[in-house]
Amino acid sequence: MNVIKGRLYNEYHTFIVGSFLFAYKIFNNKVLKKLCTFLCKYPEYLDILKDPVFVRLDSIYQEGMTHYISDELYPQKNNITRYNHSITCSIIIWYICKYNEKKYGNIINDNFTIKLMIIALLHDISHVALSHVIDRVWHEYHAENRKNFIMHHKSLMEILYNLENRGIINIERDILVEFNDFIKGGGKTRLNIDRLAYFLHDWFFAKYFNLKKDTTQVIKFIFNALNSVRLFVGFHNNEPLNELVFTDMTIAERFSEISCKMNKLWTGSISTITYVIAGKIIEALLNQNLLTEKELYVLTDDELIELMKKYYLEEYDKIVNGVNGSFDLIQYNIVIPGKKYSDHDKENVTYTFDELQKKHKYIGEQSRYRLSQPYVWKDDINELHQLNTINMKTITPVCFGLD
Repeated sequence: MNVIKGRLYNEYHTFIVGSFLFAYKIFNNKVLKKLCTFLCKYPEYLDILKDPVFVRLDSIYQEGMTHYISDELYPQKNNITRYNHSITCSIIIWYICKYNEKKYGNIINDNFTIKLMIIALLHDISHVALSHVIDRVWHEYHAENRKNFIMHHKSLMEILYNLENRGIINIERDILVEFNDFIKGGGKTRLNIDRLAYFLHDWFFAKYFNLKKDTTQVIKFIFNALNSVRLFVGFHNNEPLNELVFTDMTIAERFSEISCKMNKLWTGSISTITYVIAGKIIEALLNQNLLTEKELYVLTDDELIELMKKYYLEEYDKIVNGVNGSFDLIQYNIVIPGKKYSDHDKENVTYTFDELQKKHKYIGEQSRYRLSQPYVWKDDINELHQLNTINMKTITPVCFGLD
């Protein structure tokens, strides 16, 4: 290894070793060494890791507003940021391509692998401060603004142009349009890299088990789950195929059980109420010109929280601490000025926690039902078996990236 590659290797090691899969020993040092050696061929990946627009994600928490709820009310929270999460997604892609598919005799070329890794690395790049709280103010903001966000960041675009000039990516097709069902969307199996990563690392930290007692078993399950994932990207019988599947039905069942638990947590009354009220505070700040849309893409979570506390401290305290340390049967009004509501929408101006719980119970139940559908078993079992019996040689090689 020459001096330049040696320095590059050490830099990659510094960045990657702190990511979830290596920090918690799901993957060992042998895997870490192979990954860093692989990445040495692509300095652009390191450039992205060091670019300020990507580094900002290290101050955007995966959990958004619920990260700030008191420990007494929400002990399941963790410190995973979208920076760490994005790196984790990218590593999972690499592992599937270079370990899992190799077991089936599929040698996926390096350029195709790094392309998928970069797509995964950038999938959350345009998240605003507090992430999905803004869903309560805007609709489809992430999909609509992602392209403009990337294109207006010169340093990031220069890195992408370098990759395009090397023939590794097509910026429009691969990055701006986000062709990646298996990374963020989810196809027939409804499993994707994004979902797989955040379910596993959020479940790891959630207080559903005694961490000191069960860590070994949990790490073993996560490792086995990642080893049972297969990637299908290409065409089969002239039909596009972009799927991520489990090959082990026991793993698939266990993962589905975990997903049900996590969805119940994420769509529970505490989370729902927190997001709704925080969204109203942000909407009021925007309406009163105390906050701009542009600032949402620049501020960190902590900075936006400080702005909320500056102008709506009482409402903020009620969100994160509840009243008398509880969200149950709370009777008080939240009144946030700044917008004139029509008659049919005026219930959004003044409401109680009781009313919110009743109003959003149905939405929460629907969300749990939709999201907790088993990703790769029960209803999809025939689909899964069909995918698992596909002869990989019948998938168009140029699309799949086979040598």
